Amino acid sequence: EIPRGALTADEIAETAEFFSFGTNDLTQPCLGMSRDDSGSFLGAYQEAEIFKKNPFASVDQLLEVSGFTEHRLEAMLPYVVAR
Repeated sequence: EIPRGALTADEIAETAEFFSFGTNDLTQPCLGMSRDDSGSFLGAYQEAEIFKKNPFASVDQLLEVSGFTEHRLEAMLPYVVAR
């Protein structure tokens, strides 16, 4: 349900008082890897530029993989509080 929630976050933001998606929450179902297991290969993936950034530290690649568009992000901006 987390990827679905992320994809519909612009709609959820209109009525929800709070919601949160963490990088690990999205990385596991979207990229098929967990933070616990990635230590053995993530460095090599970054060196080979499979990942430009650590997907557990940045949501940029997850947004791209999950199909977020600028329109969706712009619609959410009034509701977003970065932490």
